[in-house]
Amino acid sequence: MARAIPKGMKFYDDPGKELEKAFKEYEDRFGKGSVERLMPLVDPLNPDPVADMIAIQN
Repeated sequence: MARAIPKGMKFYDDPGKELEKAFKEYEDRFGKGSVERLMPLVDPLNPDPVADMIAIQN
């Protein structure tokens, strides 16, 4: 069964390249190493209320 594509969603030929571009733009704005300080904040497959609160505070 085909899924409906959300309005405005883009598909890329090379998603990895687009992700690298997004990371670079983020670092340009928030400083070198900012992406590493962000990820991973939480594990969406194994929710942990304590880890979620720590992520929110960070």
